[in-house]
Amino acid sequence: MNAQPLPPSEMPVVTPVGARTHWEVGGPPPTGALEVYAPAGVITYEPADMTITVAAGITMTRLQEVLATEGQFLPIDAPDPDRATLGGIYATNTCGPRRFGWGRPRDMIIGVSLVTADGKAIKGGGRVVKNVSGYDLNKLHLGALGTLGVIVEASFKLFPTPLYEETVRRPAGRFEEAWSEAERALGLKMPPVALELVHEDGGFNLAGRIAGSEDGVRRILRELGWAKAPASFWQEHARRTSDRWARLSVRRGSL
Repeated sequence: MNAQPLPPSEMPVVTPVGARTHWEVGGPPPTGALEVYAPAGVITYEPADMTITVAAGITMTRLQEVLATEGQFLPIDAPDPDRATLGGIYATNTCGPRRFGWGRPRDMIIGVSLVTADGKAIKGGGRVVKNVSGYDLNKLHLGALGTLGVIVEASFKLFPTPLYEETVRRPAGRFEEAWSEAERALGLKMPPVALELVHEDGGFNLAGRIAGSEDGVRRILRELGWAKAPASFWQEHARRTSDRWARLSVRRGSL
């Protein structure tokens, strides 16, 4: 007996699922949709080449634990890293405050493997940084919410873990004062790798992340003059729900 493919009108709706940390993005799937989950784990890791290929279901926390054994990390600080999967981060193009100094996921992705709606396995990019052959399908699927294919594997270029890092904060009563301080911080020889301006409780707060050598970081802290803050600030900041805050990327004159 030969299997016959279903006509498009009778094919079930398939929804790729990660950890549902950004399930509201793009709207809910149709009722009765079949949910597809990616496997989790490390496929290949080349510390000398500073590249890694992982199954899309691995969590951000688990990935960072693996990389920490070699003094490396992936500078994507997605909210809820204990649950957020690499496939979900890639599909939603999720960024955190570290985007300011390290870039976006699109700057780190070097290869991807997917399964299309008709069941075909396709690959884009590769497992090495210097791979420029063919179309750059990595960027096409970034932020596509899995609508162009189910993400199965992803390869990333990595970075050395900073030798030393400090978190600092600076309260300000007015927006102009906070913005002026932010511009001063950005003018330093070693500017923050993350800088957030938060408006809450009737005032403004600047939070910065300074990374580098210990001597260099301490020198920048003296020049900046902001108060030290616990590193846990970033985790707490990331957990704030979208109904309480929003991240804006606009020019000053547009605010």
